[in-house]
Amino acid sequence: MNSDVIRLADEAATLPRPLVGVLVGGASRAHRFGRVEAEDLAARLSAFAACHETGLLVSTSPRTGARVTAVLRERLAHTPHL
Repeated sequence: MNSDVIRLADEAATLPRPLVGVLVGGASRAHRFGRVEAEDLAARLSAFAACHETGLLVSTSPRTGARVTAVLRERLAHTPHL
């Protein structure tokens, strides 16, 4: 097994259960997804995780962008996630 996969599995094992997968896209012609939207999403995800006592598995896409990904990472710092 790849060492990165093992590391991720070990980190995920420490998260509260159940785990909720979150796939994050990015801006499109029809929709904005910048800092404001990322902050709102992170706040909603944090509230959801706290309310349901769950861990989050968050995956971004290339369209998400580095700045938005950094906002999500910063805003989810105190929420159990990977």
